[in-house]
Amino acid sequence: MTLEEFLIWEIQQSERHEFIGGRAAAVEIVTQQQSLLSADIISALRPLMRGTSFRLLSGVRVVVSPVGEVWYPAVVIDSGPFNPDALEPARPILAVDVCRTRVVPAHIPLAYLMVDNEGDIATARHLVSLLIREESRED
Repeated sequence: MTLEEFLIWEIQQSERHEFIGGRAAAVEIVTQQQSLLSADIISALRPLMRGTSFRLLSGVRVVVSPVGEVWYPAVVIDSGPFNPDALEPARPILAVDVCRTRVVPAHIPLAYLMVDNEGDIATARHLVSLLIREESRED
């Protein structure tokens, strides 16, 4: 299955799927711990987004074109134009997974962070501050 075929196929499914290594895989069920950490991450990062053009998203798929994959990270920061009907962020700059590690190629234009405890949220805040500062300079 190609990435394009997957994107068409997935829209027709009742469950979400990621596309990794050329294969569709059902998105894992989220535990209460993962849900709480995701909520804490969103709460910690939301103030950093205020007054900027960046958006904090959750539950959206990210098409990682350079590697032909589709992910459903817990949290995504989008720096592209807003489209209320879009299924993916326009220009994701950060994907955050909770209690899940991925193999992330170094050449993708997307920062990646895995959070597995409350202490990692400070790291996420710091990384987001740096990314927003960097992205703002490019505009």
